Amino acid sequence: MRGRGIIVWAVALIGSLMGTGAWAQAGADDAAGQFITLPPLKKVVDMAIRHAPSVRMQDAHMNKSLYNVQSKKRQWMDGLGVDMQLGLGNQALIMLQPTGTIDAYRNFNNGYRAAFNVRVSAYDLLGRKSEIKMAEYESQEALEKKEASEQEVEMVVITRYYAVQAAQGLLRIKSEAKQTTQLHRQMAEKEFAEGSIAIAELSRVIEISSKAAAEYEVAKQYLYENIKVLETLTGQKLY
Repeated sequence: MRGRGIIVWAVALIGSLMGTGAWAQAGADDAAGQFITLPPLKKVVDMAIRHAPSVRMQDAHMNKSLYNVQSKKRQWMDGLGVDMQLGLGNQALIMLQPTGTIDAYRNFNNGYRAAFNVRVSAYDLLGRKSEIKMAEYESQEALEKKEASEQEVEMVVITRYYAVQAAQGLLRIKSEAKQTTQLHRQMAEKEFAEGSIAIAELSRVIEISSKAAAEYEVAKQYLYENIKVLETLTGQKLY
């Protein structure tokens, strides 16, 4: 009987020491999770919008459509043309003189020609406006899609941002429960070693303590999961 008491006391002592170490580690984890301070929501949203591939893609489509509108408006210049010609010649003239001698005269000729042509087709007069309108509507569509993409990113960021705040509050609650049940467990182990409580009561306290520790880990995982999602959306570390 005495030997059993020594073994129980040793087990309780080891559990108490391990509990003290776990308590210190839990305190460090709590400080790491509960007191994380994120940048202001608007800043996080702006970072996510700048980083979002969907928004950048729609921005490229919008710029492309704007250039397309400019191109359609300038297509009337296809009917304009300028022709320029430049000529240079050297002609030798041979003339027989009355005296019977032959003289050669060189005659340099040069000249140029310039012309400006304008061609206007019926399509330019009747169909060009429709093409320009279509290009303008495509530009407007691209702008609307970009704004829709920005709103989608903003909604995801807002949801995750407030999820982080809720997770921090939940983690504080679970941390307090974990530390309280750990204290109860240490006291129960000590009382069991002293023979003050039965094994059934110790088992009940250990079960409650283990459940509180598991709930704390789940809450911590939920917090860091939402933070990592925000960091993925923004492409930056947020704390």
